[in-house]
This record gives sequence, C-alpha cells and structure tokens, in this order.
Amino acid sequence: MQRSVWSHFDLLFVHSGRLDMRIEGKGHVSLGKGEAVLLFPNTPFSLSKQKFQAHASVQHFSLEDEAHLPAPFNQLVGRSKAVIVRQGPRNKQLEADVARAMQLAVAESSPMLQLMREALLTLILGEFLTKPLPDPSVDKRVDTLMKWAAHQDLRELSVQSLAEKINLSTSGLRRRFLAETNLSPSKFLLNLRISEASRLLRETALPVKEIAMRTGYGSSVAFHAAFRTAKAETPTSYRKNHRAVG
Repeated sequence: MQRSVWSHFDLLFVHSGRLDMRIEGKGHVSLGKGEAVLLFPNTPFSLSKQKFQAHASVQHFSLEDEAHLPAPFNQLVGRSKAVIVRQGPRNKQLEADVARAMQLAVAESSPMLQLMREALLTLILGEFLTKPLPDPSVDKRVDTLMKWAAHQDLRELSVQSLAEKINLSTSGLRRRFLAETNLSPSKFLLNLRISEASRLLRETALPVKEIAMRTGYGSSVAFHAAFRTAKAETPTSYRKNHRAVG
C-alpha cells in the first residue's frame, strides 16, 4: 500500500461502491455509499491493495486565521494527525450538499461562488463535528470488545459473534484485530479459552470433559489437542503440576 500524507484537511466522500483504507491512529476503515472520512493535516493514510470499485470525491481545504473563522471551522485550527469517520445511517441531505459542493468546485470562480462553497462546507463539516473532536489515538472498539468478551460465556463466542458485536464483517474484524493487537480474532478466542481452562484446572475439581465443554470445545479430543499445543503439556499433567493449594 502506498502511504500518503497531505498538509491540508481532506474530506473524502464515497458516492457509490466501497473504499477500503488504512489510516494512522484509526486502523482499517471501510467506507460504503454515503460514508465519509475527514482527514486532518499530516495524517498518514493508504488505500488497500484489495480492489474495490468506488466513486468518491475529495475536497481539500486549509485553515489559517482562527479569529475570522465561523464555527465549526474554528474548532479545527491547529489540529493535525487525527481523523473523523462518518459511517451510516445515510443522510441524503449530506449527500446532496456534497454533490452541490463538487459542482461548485468546477464552476467559474467568483466572490459569490466562494461564499456559497464555504457555506456548503460549513454544513457538511457540521455532520462531523456534532461530537467531541477525536483523540488521535487508536480506535478503542477492539479494546472494548476484548474486555467484553472476557466476561462472556465462551460457549457462545465465535469470530462471527465478535464481528456482529461491533458491526463489522469477519474480514473487517480480522483486519482491525491484526492492525491493533497483532492477533487474529481466532487467536484471541483461543487465548481466552486456554486461559479459562487453565484457571479451571488449577482451581476446581471439574472433570476435563466438563472444562472442555465450558470453554467452548465440541469434544475432549479437540480440547486436549488445543491445550497441549498452547501449554506443551496435557490438561491432566497441567492440573497435577499447577493445582492451587489451600
């Protein structure tokens, strides 16, 4: 993926199709029709190698004099290395404003036309600035999801259920996990299962078959193989060597 960094604000709006990109501080972002991203200056990004058919537009703008800027422009002065993503539900008025702004961008320039463009851009930016400006740190969705999963019934968890929890496809979840944790979702679930199985082996007298069921394994054979691969010993030997005392 070719990495790009621009020195101005960029409003990228998808009119049709799907666009997949990676943004520093945000990870992978997949945009569909009616969705958009506001890139702050000096925010590295790249388009995915995966080929998506998309019709998108980009509007560039710079902000210099805070004292003479109306809201919401004045909130953006001096900000860099951040991003705001706007994803669903679709807003047809926003789509119409973006389409009108693009028409004005190619029209013959005049003072009145410039005022119209600024007014439209103000309306468009209002859709992005209804919430506090983002902290230019990584997206917290995966971190929140991991904490949530640690308190769920392991028999009910799967990569599909994790993806549905934060409204992503399984492939989108995998990309986000790898970008933010260097783990795949399946590896994360495996670690959860083995961690809980280890605790149950140390702290309870439950049969190995029952522990296998509680941690989401369909059979004792599958559990035995997974545990031995992860811990380099069988569940029985682990219990013998690590049994809690007292």
